[in-house]
Amino acid sequence: MDAQGAIIASKLAGVSQMRRELASIKAQNEALRAELETLKAHFALALLAAHDLDSLPQEGRFVIVDGWNAILGNGVRDNILSFSSSPSQLINMVSDMRNERPDDFFWVIFDGPCESHHENPRMRVSYTGGTGEQRADRLIIDFVRMAKFSDRAWRIDVITRDKRLIKEVQKLKKR
Repeated sequence: MDAQGAIIASKLAGVSQMRRELASIKAQNEALRAELETLKAHFALALLAAHDLDSLPQEGRFVIVDGWNAILGNGVRDNILSFSSSPSQLINMVSDMRNERPDDFFWVIFDGPCESHHENPRMRVSYTGGTGEQRADRLIIDFVRMAKFSDRAWRIDVITRDKRLIKEVQKLKKR
């Protein structure tokens, strides 16, 4: 190989390296874009929930249900998590609980690929949207953290079987 061939081979190797780096940067950019969309959706839901938390009667509680965890949990049978085997069944159980506790507000949060929510009086059902794991958990933790900043976290009850989530919520409420 002559000098000119060596220079061309070197430049081609550099171009190949730049293509790999560009592909990596594009993947990082896409992940950040997805995270931003998730955060936007979480922020809008958190604002609605903050209003609901502020609107509670003096003795009212704000009850958050970790949707899929309640359905697909580890088999422990307790309170609302007892016998729900589908989102509709869980929503019906929470609705019954809402009827029994007129001062409380209920928020059922599911991970789901499309962000959406619907409301009934004193009850909201949300799907987080986006991709990745633990989106509902992040939304719950972020909401409790926000409530802590305004000294209202004590009014929030989180219903889940996720021991890590329970521990994190308790830690936030104690600070």
